[in-house]
Amino acid sequence: MKRTIAIIIVTGLLTSVLLAMNLLIDRKAVPAISLPDAYSEAVQALGAIAPRFHCTDGFLQHSKTYEGEWQFDFYTTNGETKCVFVPLDKKIKPLVFDTPPPT
Repeated sequence: MKRTIAIIIVTGLLTSVLLAMNLLIDRKAVPAISLPDAYSEAVQALGAIAPRFHCTDGFLQHSKTYEGEWQFDFYTTNGETKCVFVPLDKKIKPLVFDTPPPT
């Protein structure tokens, strides 16, 4: 029982921290990388497989890097998915992840 309560508390704390990190983004400030430039970098990061994918979502967040990043979700018609993070810190290269298809 104590273990269950501890897990619930830790999960709540982690959720609070992640939500607070997204609140750190100043929505009035111009991002260091514009949306069109970030999208271009995301497509380049996909490389040769990019023509098979279409972008379904793109948004600014603050979870992977200190400065924040653009996240783009890409899908194929057969359900293959990729998630690309384009950090606002221009020193960090875009990160490409396989993501599970939505249920």
